[in-house]
Amino acid sequence: MQKQFLAVAVAVFSFTAQGAVPQNIAKLEDESIAESLAKLSDVNMFNLGGMHASEGRAFLTDTPLGKDAGKSDLDAIMSNRRFRKIFGELSRLDGTAAAEMINRELSRAVPDYLKMYEAEMLRQGPHFKVDKLAGINVFSGPVFAIGDVPEGEVVIVGARLKALALVWTSGMLGLTGTTGQVERVARLAAKQRTDLYADSTLHPFFKNRMLERASLYNRQIISSGLLGVVGNRGLVASAIQAAGVEWQERKWVVSNDRSGARNLDDSLGSLTAKFTAPMDDAHFDILLKELHLSQQTGSPEK
Repeated sequence: MQKQFLAVAVAVFSFTAQGAVPQNIAKLEDESIAESLAKLSDVNMFNLGGMHASEGRAFLTDTPLGKDAGKSDLDAIMSNRRFRKIFGELSRLDGTAAAEMINRELSRAVPDYLKMYEAEMLRQGPHFKVDKLAGINVFSGPVFAIGDVPEGEVVIVGARLKALALVWTSGMLGLTGTTGQVERVARLAAKQRTDLYADSTLHPFFKNRMLERASLYNRQIISSGLLGVVGNRGLVASAIQAAGVEWQERKWVVSNDRSGARNLDDSLGSLTAKFTAPMDDAHFDILLKELHLSQQTGSPEK
């Protein structure tokens, strides 16, 4: 019988969702699209309900990231009024102009995020070494700041959600001009997973939490981004069939106050978010292989 560990994942947070308060709506109304893109990493604008409580789970020592992991990221991104505003405005731009804006933002955001990820691994990793936790079946962590963060301060949860939101937007809008940046994120995510799985010195619980909460490894978002930006439709169709990809959709209303608010009485219509259904590591790897990305993870940061 496999040994189980009861671990408690905790986060530094506020119970108040920041995205809907009047002052935030007013700020969004005055922001240009460029300003909104730059501020998308503001973690206070995401509704991180999935992280707003301590959670106790039993993790088997050899369990990879579960199939449904990452769904909370989709909810968090769609809850963000700034994201909804950005998506709505980019959808009305010429594709080339929209791609240039996203490329510019990802080229800045990803290196900044990577520095935070590396810092978190150095800061928290030593506390979750297997030998240090030997004989301990109940423990807590890792800890991430996700609420009441001072304005203008960027934390890792906001930085990763920004990068993932831009990848997802690129796919939903079919911005083939962002292919290079989207593929770069995909390679980075795959490398983060490989590195964490391979590190036998780290406790499985820590690896699971870092992968799901701090890494770029969100299979649904990255798959949606890749399949949307690859210009070769035949290649996309083949990859979808091989990996058994299924699509899901969700709609939200767009108001004309430029804040992305959900306002049924004063709206400009609805936007549709499209994303792949949950998939496990094996099916994600098939998708990468079909898109000729599985052998290109050596230097993803370049």
